[in-house]
Amino acid sequence: MVVVDPWFDLRSGDELAQRQVKTLSAELRRELTRGHSLYKVKFEVIARCRHCDEILVLADDHFVFVHLGWPPKSLFKPKPPFPGLPRTQWFDTAEEAELEADTHA
Repeated sequence: MVVVDPWFDLRSGDELAQRQVKTLSAELRRELTRGHSLYKVKFEVIARCRHCDEILVLADDHFVFVHLGWPPKSLFKPKPPFPGLPRTQWFDTAEEAELEADTHA
């Protein structure tokens, strides 16, 4: 998949990209709750949008746009506050995901 502006490709493997992948992956895991389409699914963060809290992940051979909420940790006690979030949009092919990414701003 080709990633273009406003998206930042995180597959380069450089130190900055690795740190961002680690941070974004941890945040996504923190926000996922039982019943979410990505809950307990192995995923790889491959890109982030420079303009908003969207990330692009590869999960189960699908491309998934995910809108992270970044809620404060205090809201997770006693349970996560926003069932059904983070919002996701699934695509079967890289071409479909590229078309959506091209219209994203």
